[in-house]
Amino acid sequence: MRAVLVLVAAALLFATGCSSAPQVGDGHLGVDWAVLPTPSVPVPPVGECTDSAVDAPQKVGWTLAFLPGKAVDCGHRHLTETFFVGTFPSTSDDTVPTLGSSRFRYATATCLAQATDFLGRDPHTSALGVVAVPPSDRQWAGSARWFRCEAIQVAGLDGTIVARTDSLAGALTGSGPLATTCADVTMTADHTVVLSGTYTPCERAHDVELTGSYTVPDSGGDYPDASTLAARIGAGCRAVGAAYVGVSPAALLPAGGAAFGFALPLSEEQWSAGERTTSCFYGSYRQRRTGSVRAVKKYPY
Repeated sequence: MRAVLVLVAAALLFATGCSSAPQVGDGHLGVDWAVLPTPSVPVPPVGECTDSAVDAPQKVGWTLAFLPGKAVDCGHRHLTETFFVGTFPSTSDDTVPTLGSSRFRYATATCLAQATDFLGRDPHTSALGVVAVPPSDRQWAGSARWFRCEAIQVAGLDGTIVARTDSLAGALTGSGPLATTCADVTMTADHTVVLSGTYTPCERAHDVELTGSYTVPDSGGDYPDASTLAARIGAGCRAVGAAYVGVSPAALLPAGGAAFGFALPLSEEQWSAGERTTSCFYGSYRQRRTGSVRAVKKYPY
């Protein structure tokens, strides 16, 4: 369209030759001409879902590299769902918030709090993930100061994202398919390390069950050393599992038994993002179980 306008204007000037300058209206430019608004990046809509533009498996991460992807209705195939959009607090640092910054931690905390309302329960107690997504550098330059909160279903402990065709709103309420989460795991030969795990319904035979979440106390210090963090999470998850099953912590993991517990890693990167909560699992390496151990009120193996 711009090329056409230029050509028309040139034709008018050539046609006038040496005559007086063309007049517009009364020949005077008024001061009430409309002023174009300053360009800005639109705020992402809540309730919109996104699919990857690349046909390849995607994993949960702090950047969600496949975004921006294809915006779709949540009734169609998608990988993430935008359930909340927040605004970064104003600071003297006018750069895109990055992992480890106070504004990124603010976004993470906000998304996790909003996720509990949206999903119906703490996402750490499920096969769901929540990620805060800041604007890109280009969007930030266009005055975008929002962050998106994305809800995601994962297939297992490695964070591979599950494609869905419906919304996750209220997914953790009642007795729906995501209300309880169990998993099949692969361990080392000496049963001391969990190598991988795939989520499965608790109504099917499985190795372990997600019993809840544990939040590491944070006094504002640095990331704890490995042994301190492991001790805190071990004791915390043991108490969480005991309350879930309905037995004492001692009865949950009796000496000489095949029952074991573990938690998802809480990395230094997660800590820098403001994450302090991990998911707790409980099972047996000798006996697979069908059905949940929730409130069985006895040693389940």
